[in-house]
Parts: sequence; structure tokens; C-alpha cells
Amino acid sequence: MTPLSAGCRLATLLADVRSEVILEAGHMLPVEAPDQVLDALRGFLMQPGRYNPADSRRCRYSR
Repeated sequence: MTPLSAGCRLATLLADVRSEVILEAGHMLPVEAPDQVLDALRGFLMQPGRYNPADSRRCRYSR
């Protein structure tokens, strides 16, 4: 949720990153395009080697 030019610059500086462009959306991206944001996040998180919610050893909660 960064301007395109800044997002492209960030993508070159960070490891393990993917840039997604959602057209016709502004700075309220989760409000303006919630389905597209969710699809992009799911696509990123479901890549092989990423967090698996079924693997409880990787998810620890403290109270």
C-alpha cells in the first residue's frame, strides 16, 4: 500500500518481496479493493516454504 514508484524502489531493496499492482485503487486499498488485497496476500503467503497454519510448532501465542 505504497505509491507505485516507491513500491518498486522498496522491492529492489528488500529480500523475499513481491510487488502487486491493484489498478483503480487509491490509498484506502483494503477498503477500496478488499478482495484483490486478500487475493494478493493469500498468493504471497501460500508460496512454498512460507508459514503453514497447520504447523502449530511455528505459531506460538503468549497470554
